[in-house]
Amino acid sequence: MKTWNRRVFCFLLLTIPTVSQSDESTVYNGRVEALNRVDVSAQVEGVITQIHFQPGQQVEQGDLLFSFDDLEFVHKTRAAKAVAQKASALFNDAKQEYDRNQELKERGTIADTRYFKSKAAVAIAAAAVAETDSRLEAAQIELERTQVFAPISGIISPALVSRGSFVETGRKGVLATIVQLDPVRIAYDIPFPDRLVELGITDLTTIDAYAETVDLVVKLTPDWQHPELAEPTFLSADVDPDTKSLTAWAIVANPTRTLRPGMEVQVEPLAAENSAPKQ
Repeated sequence: MKTWNRRVFCFLLLTIPTVSQSDESTVYNGRVEALNRVDVSAQVEGVITQIHFQPGQQVEQGDLLFSFDDLEFVHKTRAAKAVAQKASALFNDAKQEYDRNQELKERGTIADTRYFKSKAAVAIAAAAVAETDSRLEAAQIELERTQVFAPISGIISPALVSRGSFVETGRKGVLATIVQLDPVRIAYDIPFPDRLVELGITDLTTIDAYAETVDLVVKLTPDWQHPELAEPTFLSADVDPDTKSLTAWAIVANPTRTLRPGMEVQVEPLAAENSAPKQ
């Protein structure tokens, strides 16, 4: 029964709207969407000293984009390091005193009060080391954040701040936007087969199974075909009440950056025997 259901789904999806194999193939209208769009934000407050890119430039993940004035953060890090070194020295002194008292205790030549006092001093000094090390690490992280790197690869927008601007964190700290263009996502509408209800088929997993085995040809114009095939990934949960269609999404490689978000394209299911084998 499941095999029969799958065949019915494939037949319906390939023939709605009804087009004979000898006629023009079924074509769906689609739109290109960015797979990832990321706001580059400031993580520290400060003054922008350098902008290291041009608007519209292709940036790679990890590229340096912005530099902040780091003088204040350098001083904070140095101060935190000095405090951490002092705490470490005090801990070493306390530990040496405790070790000496431990030997005296084993010989029975030290008062219990003095011994336990030195033991408590070690615990207090160790806590101080942990606290100052944590503050030093926080200062170092803030210093590192005075340089802003690209979180993803893509096309970067014009900088939303200027050199010399004071930048805050949070929503006010957006510095630029990066849009990933390879790969991209294509959204297109598939007419929902009303006959599914008539046939009493309720297992919609066969639609997903179909989507995973069919490739799509992407056309920018009727005569201009994108060199890469798109692979369907997901179907929407709801049917649009106005168009009676499901929205489908497909992923397509875009190494030449020809496809841009917002573009309208056409997608055409490739014959099953011509589809690339799925891994």
